[in-house]
Amino acid sequence: MRQTSQPENAPYFNAGMLLIDGPAFVRDERAAQIEQIARTHPYALTAHDQSLLNIAFHNNWLELSPVWNWQFSYRNTLLTPYLDLEIMHLAGARKPWDDQMHTLPAVARQCWELYSAMAISPPPAKLAPPLREIIKHLRYCKRYQNWLQRFPDRFRGILSTNSPLSNTAKD
Repeated sequence: MRQTSQPENAPYFNAGMLLIDGPAFVRDERAAQIEQIARTHPYALTAHDQSLLNIAFHNNWLELSPVWNWQFSYRNTLLTPYLDLEIMHLAGARKPWDDQMHTLPAVARQCWELYSAMAISPPPAKLAPPLREIIKHLRYCKRYQNWLQRFPDRFRGILSTNSPLSNTAKD
């Protein structure tokens, strides 16, 4: 039986928000490459398009600052209001149109209200989280701060490990 080598592990990106170099995508025929991967490796597509894109751009992508796709979650509830975010990704089940307990940042509700342009019934009184929940959130704050501090500013990214682009300018 012939043994095939496995590609090396590489950083994995979330495909919820992408910034794509359109001319390079067309020039390098990436659409055809991606289609070929989907046909020949369907078992590898555990996260659908996200898996497909990670395979196609293995070690060949630039990580953007998380401010461009801040995935709001339970873990970063207390930190989020203090960040200067560009795009907030409301991942998970909690959405501004169904946030009865007001657990999402106020800006999410405000944006939803502007967008929906419809009457929304007055929200219930906001409940303070229990102390144990606040302590849990504070533990996560340092991890998120470390992640954000990896980027010199919001406009410079980090190339993935062993990227063929790593010999080029990152700015």
